Amino acid sequence: MPNRVVQIETTNGTFQAEIFEDATPETAAHFLDLVAHDFYKYTPVNLRRGVAMELGRPAETAPGHSTYMGPNGVERTRDANGCVPDEFVGEKSNEMYTLALANAGLPNTGSSQFFVNLADNSFFDYWDDRSPDKHVVFGRITQGFEHFTEDFQYCLCHKIL
Repeated sequence: MPNRVVQIETTNGTFQAEIFEDATPETAAHFLDLVAHDFYKYTPVNLRRGVAMELGRPAETAPGHSTYMGPNGVERTRDANGCVPDEFVGEKSNEMYTLALANAGLPNTGSSQFFVNLADNSFFDYWDDRSPDKHVVFGRITQGFEHFTEDFQYCLCHKIL
């Protein structure tokens, strides 16, 4: 089955992203469940110039102990803080225009915030020793690259379909 594509509508424009259900099925299922429940509706989008565009509210996590359908229809449960385990499999690098799950800089603290890499941020890769921060790559932008310009400003994510 092909990977699903989501459409991310912001006040700065619309872009599409392929979600890597084949490479990171657990993280993809967690994200797609949040999308299905409109978790990202009207959330802020912040730009860290030359690094990443962050979506979601850092202080607002996925609901603690909430469940979602994981790969093969197996029910999964987020921890008390709404976090999911790190899914460090394969070698999907934090390259430009990839989507990665944000975290608190500690293992297994990824929840609802994610970011689009706006540069080659391979120092975020779990196999790279240059930084203690490690982020699971779970998708990539496939359309709408023109919205990632230097004049990109704070905006809102209207919805993700």
